[in-house]
Amino acid sequence: MRVLCRHGHFAFYPRNAAEVARFSNFFDVTLVAERDYYTFEGLKDAPSYSLTLSPYLNLPAIKTFEGEPWEVMRENDFVYSLSLEILVPKLSIIGLADLPLVGYVFRGGTILQPGTRNLLGQQILSYDGEYIDEAYGLRLSGYEYE
Repeated sequence: MRVLCRHGHFAFYPRNAAEVARFSNFFDVTLVAERDYYTFEGLKDAPSYSLTLSPYLNLPAIKTFEGEPWEVMRENDFVYSLSLEILVPKLSIIGLADLPLVGYVFRGGTILQPGTRNLLGQQILSYDGEYIDEAYGLRLSGYEYE
């Protein structure tokens, strides 16, 4: 299953329905259908706009902006917290991720929390990966940091 995290917003693209169940079971998460992908319940129906100081999901927006939900989150410096299951300011995320390069992919093993820093101190906000059921883990083909 493809795992696409864009500026702290998650989209999961399974090849078949069984992948959703296996992924949810392995990582102990609930995924819900949204457009042509699955996402977390806390991101379902995320608005495509924000108004300064008005609620955007669970946080007050810091900017008026219109675009895709992940673009709105980027403009407002929000990321989805995997542990809290809500949006949080990206600067509130503390943690390091050691992502060893194995061949042409980075081995993550688990769902990488957006906002985590790599070993150089750069905050990882977006990544593209693949959940490999047989390997019980996530392999990242690349990530972007700010």
